[in-house]
Amino acid sequence: MHLFRTEDPENRRTRSVRFHDGDHQLHRQIMCNATLQVYGGDLYVGVMTVINSIREIATLPVTGVTHSAQPVLGFNYGAKEYGRVKKAIVFTSLLQFYIRPVSG
Repeated sequence: MHLFRTEDPENRRTRSVRFHDGDHQLHRQIMCNATLQVYGGDLYVGVMTVINSIREIATLPVTGVTHSAQPVLGFNYGAKEYGRVKKAIVFTSLLQFYIRPVSG
């Protein structure tokens, strides 16, 4: 996409910091919809929209656990409580392995 090209290295660095997963997901969805529209029409786009909605609902609990654990991990890491950080990572990982099959 030539729209995002720039020769300014400072602007490129700043943009790379601000360009997060939501943006990538949005661009991927736009590309997928454009391709599906060409080869399958409105029906394929509609089916893919439903599939993506179900996928988002299924992954929501795992995302919630991950995002809610980040402040706890950061606080304990800053307090140099590395044992607590390790326990929290193990707990969060095990919880996610339990939640994922149940929700999706």
